[in-house]
Amino acid sequence: LRILADPDADLEDQVRADETFHRILMEACGNPMFEVLTGVMMRYTYESRKLTLGHYGAAHALRMHEAIYRAVKAKQPAKARQEMLKHLTTA
Repeated sequence: LRILADPDADLEDQVRADETFHRILMEACGNPMFEVLTGVMMRYTYESRKLTLGHYGAAHALRMHEAIYRAVKAKQPAKARQEMLKHLTTA
């Protein structure tokens, strides 16, 4: 999350940080099939992430990631789902 907050980070670093956040979240689910399916999808989403971050900016992604993280950390699955759906709708 820190790279998304860094105003000096370039777009490539921001995209990699975004991918890392999503990969960690996916792994935290503990569902191996989900990891396989989303892992395949992530290979093809690089350009989409680049366009989204370029358009909305990293600060927007950071706010959404923080909301998801807070809900997961607080063990609030309904809230985490709500925040993730909001994030995916924006993206």
